[in-house]
Amino acid sequence: MDSANLDTPPATPSPESSAQVIAERYRLVKKLGEGAMGAVFLAEHIHMRKRFALKILHAEAMASPEIVARFEREAVAAGNIAHPGVCAATDFGRLPDGGFFLVLEYVDGDSLRTELRKGPLGAARGLEIARQILAALGAAHGKGVVHRDMKPENVMLTAGDVVKVLDFGIAKLDANTLGEGQGTNLTRMGAIYGTPVYMAPEQAMGKTIDHRVDLYAVGIILHELITGRPPFDGDGIVILAKHVNDAPPPIDRALAPLEIEAFIHRLLAKKPGDRPADAAAAIAELDLAKRSLAAFSPAEIATSPTVMGAEVTSYAGTSAIGSNDGIGTSATIAGEPSPTPPPVAASLRDKTLVVRDRALTKLTPLAKRVGVDVKHLAVGLACLAGMFVILLAIVLFRPAAEPEPDEGRRPRRRTPTAAASPTTAKNDDDQPKGSGEPAPSSSSSGKGGGGGIKGIGRKIKSLF
Repeated sequence: MDSANLDTPPATPSPESSAQVIAERYRLVKKLGEGAMGAVFLAEHIHMRKRFALKILHAEAMASPEIVARFEREAVAAGNIAHPGVCAATDFGRLPDGGFFLVLEYVDGDSLRTELRKGPLGAARGLEIARQILAALGAAHGKGVVHRDMKPENVMLTAGDVVKVLDFGIAKLDANTLGEGQGTNLTRMGAIYGTPVYMAPEQAMGKTIDHRVDLYAVGIILHELITGRPPFDGDGIVILAKHVNDAPPPIDRALAPLEIEAFIHRLLAKKPGDRPADAAAAIAELDLAKRSLAAFSPAEIATSPTVMGAEVTSYAGTSAIGSNDGIGTSATIAGEPSPTPPPVAASLRDKTLVVRDRALTKLTPLAKRVGVDVKHLAVGLACLAGMFVILLAIVLFRPAAEPEPDEGRRPRRRTPTAAASPTTAKNDDDQPKGSGEPAPSSSSSGKGGGGGIKGIGRKIKSLF
């Protein structure tokens, strides 16, 4: 390309164009991708010899004020967040034909969605990625930016699993922080923006949102990183209703310990106030939950009856069992087959584990309030319940007390009779023969500890 061409900025390039110069300084090298709104090119600054990702809106997209507003919004958001975990915007402008271009940091890596197609990433790796996402979001929130479209497609991984968060196209901006009008030109009351699979309940209902919708989305992503699929599935209104009404499912103990599941469920709380207060608080809770991995043995996976015996399918529709992990569809790990328990025993064990895990999940908030470990709290409550059952059994089934010796005994009350029958013979003790002892009344049987509700009540009172 000669120097004459560099002096005259070209019009908006077609998707097939290359070797063109934009704004007199960015030479297009190759097209990286294309969407309905525009195309992304690998570009090189002709003076600095530095590579960038350059986005250009299609001419048709520029006819939509909302699309143009999103493009400007991404430029403002990404240009004001200085954090290594955010894909930074370095330049923004208009072309001679009125089109817009946006210059972003070039990230050499793959999206988190691409990585997920290989299979679940595991608890340890998933937590590290989620931690970096939270740190990047914390920087965005500090600038008054709510991403509100967090999903694996908008997270890039470079070498060494370094995270880059990108695409702030539908971000909610604080007008007081980033300029007049920036916070209101896209958001409308009752409008729903985002991807349904990763939407917080308040976002799904079109209510007022804040930074905690991003924390909810991270909870969905972390669940997906560990299990290979998001906690809720479905299309359209179905999945939105699940976000609003359904509790997240338990995570297989072969994949993550209870503490990590509890952390994910805290991020997925239905009410924003029940989630961590901000990204920094979420990171602190994540670090605390991560400690449970020290006692979490991968060997548990090999002996778990619920390990993937058949091929697992991820949300993206591809296999969640990847050869990189040494796991195949025959449920082997490093060549060792998983033992197959009897179906009845395995079913009973699975149900028991589910009941136990759900109970511990319910007790987690109480344990945090009283400042004890949830397992210790559960054991303590179980012991109290056991002691109560034993005590009640002793009270209800204690044998009746033996009668006291005759010495000092109150004379037995006899039922008075009008007159003795002349034909009735008497024994040596002047008791009528054949009559036996007089039948005790209901009140006397109660006093002796016999049956009846009153008798049970007297037994309980006698303990105190």
